[in-house]
Amino acid sequence: MTGLLILWATLVFSTLFLMFNSTGEYSYFPFSDMLLNPQSYVYFLFEHVNDILVPVGVFLARQRTKALIIFVCIQSVDLLDYVLIYAEPWFDNLITYNTLKVGIFGGAIIYEKYGK
Repeated sequence: MTGLLILWATLVFSTLFLMFNSTGEYSYFPFSDMLLNPQSYVYFLFEHVNDILVPVGVFLARQRTKALIIFVCIQSVDLLDYVLIYAEPWFDNLITYNTLKVGIFGGAIIYEKYGK
């Protein structure tokens, strides 16, 4: 279960950037002059964190569960969402796929734990 919760955390992290301002550019890097807006910085930061957490989560899950298969499907659709529409919000900014996938995988974890 710990592995599945780590994978769920990666989906939460991939949504947190939406809470940050997308205007203004700042230097966040001590050895670079690269400027990013806060939203982009948080997005790229958590992409790197997620690259570490995903293998850890899969390792801790150890078995092929329905929730793990759902995670792979969610991330595959996420790639399509990015490639096709740059992960733009759906329905006049009411929902993004990032927020939807947090709920879907959260439900899969709850079902994995209590639904059998």
